[in-house]
Amino acid sequence: MTKPHQHRRARTPPGVVERWSHASARWAASPGAILLATALLIVTGWALDWSRDWASVAGLVATFATLLLMFVLQRAQNKDFRAVHIKLDELVAAIEGARPHFIHAEDRTEAELERLRKMVEPAVDPEASSSTSSGS
Repeated sequence: MTKPHQHRRARTPPGVVERWSHASARWAASPGAILLATALLIVTGWALDWSRDWASVAGLVATFATLLLMFVLQRAQNKDFRAVHIKLDELVAAIEGARPHFIHAEDRTEAELERLRKMVEPAVDPEASSSTSSGS
């Protein structure tokens, strides 16, 4: 008999953008990227005698790289958050007696999230709920 986690679907092969985004996000967070960027600035600055033109180009390149990496890293972070939410939804759905309205909580409004937080609060921190109810 096979276990449920042994039945895995074949993953869709990632596209060019997906592969590039994943690889660049991993690389941008590495010590090698910081060392390479620092070395490039030092070498080019020294070779161009730290001219005003060099400073302008270096500033422009740094601004462009920052903007591009912001989008790449935000995409990677959003993907990670979606994966975590899916896994948590699966855990909530698999637990017998779990309340189903906590599934897809990330899609709720702020007011709905606050209502869900108040539902969970007594189980998480019984002292906080008793002091809140006695203070009202």
